[in-house]
Formats: sequence, C-alpha cells, structure tokens
Amino acid sequence: MKIFSQATGLRVIHAISGLLLLYTSYFHFQNYAVMAVYVPLPAGSKYFVLFVATLLGFCGLALVLGKEIRKAYFATAITFAATGLMVLIPTIHFSNDYYLKLIQLPNVYKLVIAFVLFILLIAIKPGNKE
Repeated sequence: MKIFSQATGLRVIHAISGLLLLYTSYFHFQNYAVMAVYVPLPAGSKYFVLFVATLLGFCGLALVLGKEIRKAYFATAITFAATGLMVLIPTIHFSNDYYLKLIQLPNVYKLVIAFVLFILLIAIKPGNKE
C-alpha cells in the first residue's frame, strides 16, 4: 500500500530543504557581524554575509514554493562551495587559533553538501519531473 507517490515524496524533500535554507538564512541575518569576522575580504565582509543570507533565503523560498528547483539547488551548491572554501582555506593556514578551529567543521559540511548537490544536479537530467 502506497502512502504517497514519488512526486509527493520529492515535494516534501524539497520543502524540508527549503525550510533548512530559510533557517540558515535567518541565522546569517541574525549573526552577520560575528560571521563577517571570518570572511577574508579587505572590506565589505558584513555586506557579503548579508548577500549570502539573502541568496540562501531566496533559494529556500523557491524550494518551499516548488518553483525553479534546479536553479535553487544549483545556486545553493555554488554558494556553499564558495563560502566554504573562502572561510576554510584561511582557517587551515592559521589553525593555531582556537576559534578558527571551531568553524572548520561546519565549512567542511558546507563543502560536502555542495559536492552532493553538484553530483545530484549532474546525475538528474533537467527534463525529469522534479
């Protein structure tokens, strides 16, 4: 006995992913000043964190609404890969700092999520019903 179809299951997964991205966006908005310290830019690091928060918010909203799903996942993967590498590479070079060591693991998670999203986007053809 089927409880729900495959399309409904995918819709639920997209909605849960979207809610997680919306929460991540909210977290970035609430803590942008703290996160900006770890962005290795000479100027504008707070604005960069706010931009990332906005981008993740739009992607999460698109996933919850079920609109432009591939584009939302692709933008999320690019954002996670770029921000993960941007923060992780300097922390590896200055790994004697205790606080920098604490932020290494979440950035590794970002890179893993980005890698999985890229693989899924490559494996699933654009013509398939999402």
